[in-house]
Amino acid sequence: MNEVKRKLIIATIIFDFISMAAVIAGLLVIIFVDKYVPTEYATFEEFWTFHILEIVLFSLDIALYSSAAICLSVAIKNKGASFSKNRKVFLAGFILNIISGPLSIATILLYIAQFNFIDSQVAVDNSVEVKKSKDEEMKEKVEKLRKLKDDGLISEEEFNEQIMRLL
Repeated sequence: MNEVKRKLIIATIIFDFISMAAVIAGLLVIIFVDKYVPTEYATFEEFWTFHILEIVLFSLDIALYSSAAICLSVAIKNKGASFSKNRKVFLAGFILNIISGPLSIATILLYIAQFNFIDSQVAVDNSVEVKKSKDEEMKEKVEKLRKLKDDGLISEEEFNEQIMRLL
């Protein structure tokens, strides 16, 4: 697992906890602040039936967010060293985030991490750097051999032999 993917998943976990805190705040408002005011449109029973439904749905949201955060945390433990083993756990966290909000910030970050939009570019950049470093290393070795040959420390035959080994 590369570092960018790991950071995206950590950001997702943070957003899951923020979302969970917002849901808990809403739940507390429903329970402690929202009071029944009698009207001709809502009886006491209708008022509390609606609020009980809200409480159940908010509790379900809390369960989804916390489960998703736990799954994602397990998937990237040990700095992502065992990510391939925990791929199913990551997918479970991914699905839980989709269920809790398919267009939430946390889920969008997971879309990016899951579908490797960043991995491919990092891999291309790394392969270019490796190729450049190998070319530079080869040039340095050839220059050293040329200097040894010019100084008379190795013969033309030894120089050619060393060049063939490098290639």
